[in-house]
Amino acid sequence: LYRANLWVDILMLTALSSLVDVGIYRASVALAMLGALPVMASTTMFGPVIAELVYTEQISKLNALLKIVTRWLLVIAAPLYFVVLLLPDIVLSIFDPAYQSGAHALLILMAGQAIYVAAAPTGAILTNAGHSTLNLINGLIAVTLNIGLNAWLIPDLGILGAAIASATALSIWSVLRM
Repeated sequence: LYRANLWVDILMLTALSSLVDVGIYRASVALAMLGALPVMASTTMFGPVIAELVYTEQISKLNALLKIVTRWLLVIAAPLYFVVLLLPDIVLSIFDPAYQSGAHALLILMAGQAIYVAAAPTGAILTNAGHSTLNLINGLIAVTLNIGLNAWLIPDLGILGAAIASATALSIWSVLRM
């Protein structure tokens, strides 16, 4: 569902906007996704530890680990987010000048990714604590919201609408996990 959430906006942009918008937006999405790389690494590293702590009901150790992992995720991701937030034009300048029009979409996407990164460890806890169904329901809510917001916002706002829809859905999913 996470991947579906990432692709819904691109697919809907393809259907509701121009291919030029899709290309510009796709570059912004790729840059925004760089901030989520530490999440994948932390899930791989700490997933088994989280599962053990949940299984042995060591809630205080789990809480301490959650704080440490969240803190490190923010420390690792923060420099990238600050660079993009302060200098989106320079970041996009690695591409053709035509991609500069994706700067606002990039900022919106990065805001959604920042919320996702801050709440990321909760997904592993939900799954390992036996709440996979709740995590699935949260994901379905996010994808449904993303589809609805994209259908509503893309015709009027184009790539900004897709970015708002994607960032909102990812943020809501993160909040639901917490």
